[in-house]
Amino acid sequence: MYRDACFALGLLQDDKEFIDAIKEASSWASGSYVRRLFVILLISNNISRPEYVWDRCWYELSDDILYRQRTIMNMRELTMSDDEIKQLCLMDIDKILHSYGKTLKDYPPMPLATEVDSSLLTERGSFFFVYGHGGTGKIFLWNLMSAEIRSRGDIVLNVASSGIASLLLPDRRTAHSRFKIPLNITEDSVRYEVPDKCLGDIMRCSPTYSKDLPFGGKMVVLGGDFRQILPVIPRESRQDIVHSTVNSSYLWKFCQVTIWMVNLRYVFQEILLFLLWTRHLMNIVEEVNNHLMAIIPEGEKLYLSSDSICMDEENMESQLDLYGPELLNSINCSGLPPHKLILKIGVPMMLLRNIDQFSGLCNGTRLQVRKFGNHVIECEVLTGNNIGHIALIPKMNMVPTNETVPVRFQRRQFPIIVSFAMTINKSQGQTLSHVGLCLPKPIFTHDQLYVALSRVKSKRNLKVLLMNHVGISANSIINVVYREVFEKIVF
Repeated sequence: MYRDACFALGLLQDDKEFIDAIKEASSWASGSYVRRLFVILLISNNISRPEYVWDRCWYELSDDILYRQRTIMNMRELTMSDDEIKQLCLMDIDKILHSYGKTLKDYPPMPLATEVDSSLLTERGSFFFVYGHGGTGKIFLWNLMSAEIRSRGDIVLNVASSGIASLLLPDRRTAHSRFKIPLNITEDSVRYEVPDKCLGDIMRCSPTYSKDLPFGGKMVVLGGDFRQILPVIPRESRQDIVHSTVNSSYLWKFCQVTIWMVNLRYVFQEILLFLLWTRHLMNIVEEVNNHLMAIIPEGEKLYLSSDSICMDEENMESQLDLYGPELLNSINCSGLPPHKLILKIGVPMMLLRNIDQFSGLCNGTRLQVRKFGNHVIECEVLTGNNIGHIALIPKMNMVPTNETVPVRFQRRQFPIIVSFAMTINKSQGQTLSHVGLCLPKPIFTHDQLYVALSRVKSKRNLKVLLMNHVGISANSIINVVYREVFEKIVF
């Protein structure tokens, strides 16, 4: 009785919760959505026994397979055995996994589907950097180049530095996913040098390989804007932050720089569907979110997380008694959902993890809650190229990487937070129709102000609230700029 009650409240961590999430989702979603939900659980390493979950849920995962085959073959009376349906379902799951660079072989002892082989044709190229301010059309250029090159039968791999930025590109992946770069960069794994070594190793097998060229001679085109926020390196100096940029890499000497100056964001009327307030301090964001949440009359649903200390060599046994469940529940930090997550139908949310990039479900994606379940939430995508698409969000195991957290622990919770407002960093890369910028305290790092003010198409759609140190409205603010980062860019 006690265990059943704890499970019903979401306080236990085992695969039964994921089985119930799949079965729950199948009651209102089609098999294709449920299969993608299963893949999300696989690639996020939340399921401890994937073959057990498959065995218990294969019927729900494949409930549309027979109908689909009857439609494809135009045979209403077509019959299929359970094994045939399972095989087609596994092929679908394997196809989705391939888009993430994985297969069912990566999750033994899962049953295997038909293998698919592919070949890669390469050509010799150069190294370019497209430097352009916000709104000059860099994303348009990437999409145009991708379409042109692929129309000739060649291959393009689009890579972005973050999940939310990758949503702007066709067939995209993050650099961490594409090149297996660790999330926590160390001195031995520098983010710009990893692709160089990776592509160099691959190109050794090509007749166009050159050890004297970056990336082994493979054409690489980078792009960005040094006016926007630089890499985030906790507790490092200004010099360390500047040194971490790409123009401080040994690769920069090989780079041909092109500069785009015309702001197309104010020339072409891009249309987006949402309004936000944005601010760099989390307590201000929470204050706005809580205020607007209270206004919504819909009934609310409370989801409690299950928190536990990670059992590894970094955590001594003595810490198990020191950090009890109540203390772990009270920990709130950046990138982690709260222990008590309160939702209402129609409330905008933001994803905190990259869970399905090809469906537009990345860290920073905004969603709207459509339906509640005990173990899964149905949402509608509000941003990116998948606006209007329906997504099923399960609970996930999340370990905060914030070094200020006193102990390594795991939180099982839905990877979302309420998002009427967002931080300036989260807004980077987006073009919005209206922006309300709330700055009760000054910005504190390189060109956050530039990022915040350049999100809109027209200054008429921008409202700014400034306050001085005593909370009185002000009319000026200091713009923090690390000018040395521009020294290697010739205008």
